[in-house]
Amino acid sequence: MTAVVSSDELVAYMSGIVLPPAALSIVDTVLSGNQGDLETYLGGPILDDTPIVAERAYVTAAQYDNPVDYRPRLLTQIWPVAAVTAVSDSAGNPVTYEFTRDGKIRLTVDVIDGSGYFVSYTPGLPPGPLDQAKLAIMRVSSREMQNKHDDTRSTAGLDGRQPDPLPEGWQAAELKRFSRWRRRGVFSRPRPYGPEAGPAYGPGTVGPGVYSTGGYGEAGDARAATY
Repeated sequence: MTAVVSSDELVAYMSGIVLPPAALSIVDTVLSGNQGDLETYLGGPILDDTPIVAERAYVTAAQYDNPVDYRPRLLTQIWPVAAVTAVSDSAGNPVTYEFTRDGKIRLTVDVIDGSGYFVSYTPGLPPGPLDQAKLAIMRVSSREMQNKHDDTRSTAGLDGRQPDPLPEGWQAAELKRFSRWRRRGVFSRPRPYGPEAGPAYGPGTVGPGVYSTGGYGEAGDARAATY
């Protein structure tokens, strides 16, 4: 896991609060844990410094995520995707594509290559959502640091009452902001169409519409759920 927020950044974010030395020694652990919780929710990394080169990818039938844009979309093994550097067809020829602001790879082709494509990309959140994730991690982490290490929160006010503790951990509304980048399925190499499902594409090849959101095939022949 690549850290997206440093301890110095969180301390600067909380500059109005003086943290004791013991608290500073645990900042990295708090940041790492809260980032890990968000990545678990997303089902993929927020930031990954290791690029993926020429990964085999296939067209998914999930065109209905955008009712006004029915261009074929490539399904990568790791999601979300921060950047794309190249897309080529099964023969190695470059393919024109659009990498959308929400991290989808949409092909601008007239004919789909049923044998799949090769994609080179960097896993993680796109730049805009990445900044939002960094700020959210600092907000969640600062609440925990204040509850545990801010002495002023344990001091009673003039009315003799202590302030209520701040909520710890990710709240449902905070996670919901990142739901569009959440992986909602698993990747598995699709099987060819069978006679009962549609036209056959031959052994080892696939065609449009192979991916399905429902169920699995026979053992060892699973279809991939879309996300």
